[in-house]
Amino acid sequence: ESRTKILVLNDEQDISNPFHYIFPGVQIGAETLNVNLELCSSPSILSQSEDKSATRILKCGFQGIIWFANNFNGNEPQLPIFRKTGLPILLPHAIRKDRNMTGFHVMGVDFRKVIEDGLRYLARQGHQRVAHIASKDMRGVTLEEYFQCVRMAGLDEDTGLLYLTDDHLHKEQVLCGIDFLMRRLEQPPSALLCFSDFFAVYVYEYCSARKIRIPDDIAVLSIGGQIGCNFMNPTLSAIDFNSMEIGRNAIRYLLEIICGKRHPVPFITSPHRIVERESTRKLIYQQKYRKGNQL
Repeated sequence: ESRTKILVLNDEQDISNPFHYIFPGVQIGAETLNVNLELCSSPSILSQSEDKSATRILKCGFQGIIWFANNFNGNEPQLPIFRKTGLPILLPHAIRKDRNMTGFHVMGVDFRKVIEDGLRYLARQGHQRVAHIASKDMRGVTLEEYFQCVRMAGLDEDTGLLYLTDDHLHKEQVLCGIDFLMRRLEQPPSALLCFSDFFAVYVYEYCSARKIRIPDDIAVLSIGGQIGCNFMNPTLSAIDFNSMEIGRNAIRYLLEIICGKRHPVPFITSPHRIVERESTRKLIYQQKYRKGNQL
């Protein structure tokens, strides 16, 4: 029985790149569904003219492409090459605007719902002043949408509780933002929603250096759940994307498209869930002993 052949394109090697956490699921799904994968990077694709590269992809027998990229601007040199192949192309972890920008099939998390769910969760934990530190693009969520989520959760609408960094990979920028939220506001937050697990790692580093206790002084909730949250101290609560499942679904969706069993939709939403651990433990502000009885 012939195996379906899929090209996988990835360029980013930074540890925060979702490829590292999603691709193992792609591999498992490919083996289960009798799919051959071949990894490639852009320099190989761009080493020839557009027509020659597209022809080469087709001559190699590829039947579909999984491209690990997002936040497209429409000027990416790979776009015309892939379009000329006429093959189905899936972006497994992208945002809604990438569908309009590329015309490709797009999977992704509903980040507005992620933020809404995270803020509502922290409100249920008893927090009123919840800060959010994020990259300035906020994964496609507008400022209006963000503060609408804040209002829906019944939280403090102080605009100072939102800090946006220019570069989410720049550690010093993230640490500067954490310092602003923790020391320069008239009233600091009691909880912090982090743009990614790596922002949360920097929060832990900052708090450890300054003897700030998590969750006693500040509760921390991360977005992603892609790192070893159970190995952090205290263990890190996260809005988990289930990266392995995203990978398995990516292969299944693309195979269904190749076989004509799935009709194109504008956006395939990947589910998320909140995994509560120690970093957002609900605190009971009572004395340990009352009238001689242990509580």
